[in-house]
Amino acid sequence: MFCFKFLTVIILTFALLALLVLPVLAVEYNPGVTVGQYIKYGNFVGTGPGVEAINDIGWQKLQITDISGKAITLLFTSHYKNGTATPGNGTVEVWNIETGT
Repeated sequence: MFCFKFLTVIILTFALLALLVLPVLAVEYNPGVTVGQYIKYGNFVGTGPGVEAINDIGWQKLQITDISGKAITLLFTSHYKNGTATPGNGTVEVWNIETGT
């Protein structure tokens, strides 16, 4: 009798977990941004050994440069408080919003 109750509890637990997980797997992820949108942020404060250089950054900007299906191409640039930009034209990264990579 104990084995039957235990098996029933296990089956019901897995069924409940399946009901909670399956709807999440059915979500379709689509980009909610458009090319040209950006976020610009600043007011950096760094304390402690090795992070003092953070205090020299004036602002950083992350801009959408391309959207291809589920992949978003981002341009990451920053400027220091003394007015100079980061070396080069910034960093380009491609993120897949569905897989999170």
